[in-house]
Amino acid sequence: MATLATCNICGWEEEDEHHAVLGCTKARALREELRKTWDLPPECKLGRGHEWFQILLHRSSKDMRARLMMLFWHAWHLRNNIVFGDGKSSGG
Repeated sequence: MATLATCNICGWEEEDEHHAVLGCTKARALREELRKTWDLPPECKLGRGHEWFQILLHRSSKDMRARLMMLFWHAWHLRNNIVFGDGKSSGG
C-alpha cells in the first residue's frame, strides 16, 4: 500500500517545501500576522511550480528578499518544532 506524505500539521495536501513554508495553515497564519507590520507580496505573487522560490526571489527587491527569507526560515522553524520538537507552534 502506497502512503502519501501528507502534512502532519494540517493534513490538507502532500508536504513539500512549498507547502511547508507557504501552503500549510500554520505558514498562512504566520504570513497573516506578519502582514500587520511587514510589506509582503500578495498571495497570488508567491508562486508555485518549478523553481518558484528562485523566481520569487529574483522578482523581489533586496529588502523584500530579506523579509521573505526571514518568513520562510520562521515558517520552517515553526513546522519543525511542531513535528519534531515540543509540539508548540510558537517560539516559546
